[in-house]
Amino acid sequence: MVAHAVGGTFGPNMFPQDRDLNRGWSTEGRRYRALEREIANTPGTFFFCCLLYADDTDFPAAINLGVLRPDGLHIEQFRNRFDL
Repeated sequence: MVAHAVGGTFGPNMFPQDRDLNRGWSTEGRRYRALEREIANTPGTFFFCCLLYADDTDFPAAINLGVLRPDGLHIEQFRNRFDL
């Protein structure tokens, strides 16, 4: 689940993700991509991605992306499904 731009080695997406979120086309997507860029531009930064599911499908309802900054842990939640 590590973005390719951050150093992930596997090309295709590992989980279904809303296109607007993944590509930064929506307001949430721009925030999501900004966090990914922050992580990529700061080698050695601790970060995590947590997928949250609302049902038994493989499509996460939301994604938590967290990054450890000098002033503490910053976590944002991004909606990934709009059919719920």
